[in-house]
Amino acid sequence: MPEWILLGGLTPQAVTLYSLLLAHVNRKEGDGLAWPGLRTLAGMMGFRRHQSVHRYVQELEEVGAISVQRTKDGPTGNRNVYRINETPEENYTGVRSLGDFYALRRNQNRGLVRSTAQGLFPAGDKGLSAVDDQNQTNATRRIDPDEVTSSDAVSGRHFAGSTTDRKIFIPHWLKRCEDRGKVSQYLVGAAVATMEAAGLEVSEDAKDAMGFTLDHKCESLTNIQLSERAQAWVLAAGTGDRNGWLGTWPQRKAS
Repeated sequence: MPEWILLGGLTPQAVTLYSLLLAHVNRKEGDGLAWPGLRTLAGMMGFRRHQSVHRYVQELEEVGAISVQRTKDGPTGNRNVYRINETPEENYTGVRSLGDFYALRRNQNRGLVRSTAQGLFPAGDKGLSAVDDQNQTNATRRIDPDEVTSSDAVSGRHFAGSTTDRKIFIPHWLKRCEDRGKVSQYLVGAAVATMEAAGLEVSEDAKDAMGFTLDHKCESLTNIQLSERAQAWVLAAGTGDRNGWLGTWPQRKAS
């Protein structure tokens, strides 16, 4: 498994999907291609619905781990052909190796970066809650705080906010991002991570429901309004609210 995949801030599901795709590559051909069906991949990953795989395919595409050619010659009329990239693209800005990771950690000890449960971030880059001022700037960053980068999207996607007030992490780029699919994917991942950090369990059905709602039921909302919708779900999770089922307490589930 390439180190940049393991250390690049991908969700565990995306890393699993990458490893499965990599296992399907015919090394004798040397073309880096694989074409397992979505239903096959879903079964291998323990999903009941093949649609659950889509968000992790997109996650891998965003960081350049794979590229996807969608054809019409499969047994059901559609087939994805995946090119699996074992080395990062030139413009990849994430952690590339163990050496990079330990260098970042040394910088952390010098106060140049900060540590969280999900990884390492530039010192002072605390992100924004869904209800905070979206125009916050940060002089310690080496890039424009509002510039959208793949590393921002990936490292932020599954960043869990405060476990006490359950505020999800909203990065600077989200307000002006025109890719609604990326915004929806980020918010679902951030909501799930924050619920899980608070000790809640989130089912695959709940994740699909959140994604479907943001993608297909909220076309008229702005990105910030989408953030507030996701934030409301997180606050309702585990309670008697009608959206409380999105995240349940393990002990409640066991009983």
